[in-house]
Amino acid sequence: MQTDGYEAYPCYARRRAGEIRLAGCWAHARRVFFEAQSENPKLAGFILLQIRSLYALEKRLKRERAGPRLREARRLAASVPVLKRLKRVLLLLQKRRQILPRSNFGKAIGYALERWKELEMCAYEGRVEIDNNP
Repeated sequence: MQTDGYEAYPCYARRRAGEIRLAGCWAHARRVFFEAQSENPKLAGFILLQIRSLYALEKRLKRERAGPRLREARRLAASVPVLKRLKRVLLLLQKRRQILPRSNFGKAIGYALERWKELEMCAYEGRVEIDNNP
């Protein structure tokens, strides 16, 4: 089930353990970083660039009409390294405490890290879209 960050979904998925796996929505994660750009333009720009590269791959896959197996293989090769780099940066920023957790940028970092398992699902499952936008 692909969702935004609404808190009811994880609770629902826990009650249906084994039946439902949650997948996150990169459009929602991207939006909170986009909205926080004014607080830290360089870091937000770097993060948005990483997310843009994930979407660039998705655009190519759609153009090629790639099926789930091909999508999964290409994502494993191209998206997983981007996701690993992005997670390392977010964890480092959170650890160093240079960004206030209650700032918009701090909230964006928290949003992404709290949902990381769900956000990276699209890289490991070819049937999952990168976001839940039509």
